[in-house]
Amino acid sequence: MRCLELEEATHPQERLCMPDEEAPSEAEARCPAEKDRGPALAWWFRACCFCYSAVGIDMAWRLGYVACHCAAYPWQLEACLLLLQGCLSFMHDAYFAGRSPAAKFADRCCATFLTMCQPLKLAFCSMDAVQLSLLCCSWTLGLLCFKAGARAFVAGNGRRYQFFHTLWHILLPLGGYLWIEYTRLSVLLLHASSHRHPLLSSEAIWAAKHGAAAEGEDVGTLLLWGPGAAGPDCLQRSYARLWALR
Repeated sequence: MRCLELEEATHPQERLCMPDEEAPSEAEARCPAEKDRGPALAWWFRACCFCYSAVGIDMAWRLGYVACHCAAYPWQLEACLLLLQGCLSFMHDAYFAGRSPAAKFADRCCATFLTMCQPLKLAFCSMDAVQLSLLCCSWTLGLLCFKAGARAFVAGNGRRYQFFHTLWHILLPLGGYLWIEYTRLSVLLLHASSHRHPLLSSEAIWAAKHGAAAEGEDVGTLLLWGPGAAGPDCLQRSYARLWALR
């Protein structure tokens, strides 16, 4: 483990042992007195590891919309990996604090793959200016924060390392969440602008209410995504597959 000097320490001699992922044995030799005490990681550093899982849940929840926008991309795979990445990040960065080689390997492999998947979306999906800006800005800022955190780690600044590494955990998932929600809105607005009949006509609402009462479904769900409803065709097909499994 690497000895990182705490900026807020009461005495200048007080130091924090942070995990040294590159040379743990050498760092332990430099900090033998605190080898077993473990790193004093902030609660927000630990909690933000699960930002990846949060955006994975949102992607799974909005799977029909993103697949409607870009059917060629494997959204199901990315959603599953994002759910897993939150757990791997917590295990490596917070629970083991870099002391487990297996957790380190799993975290880095999954995180590297997911990071490279973001620019890969450009090969599968057509994007407008907003989608492209969200993707590029979050990806670039996230990597810059990751590098800044790595430099702070090497310099021995524990608080700065935690701050920038937490931003790395926040910025990429936040960009993904905004991209997903914007794409969902775009799919709905694009369909609404091209639909020849009112989406919420009295006849459609009446039929949806009676269908919901008969099938035990939500009125809004039947109104947009049920058989013969007014929602986008790609989402109707997705809902029809679920309908057939009932």
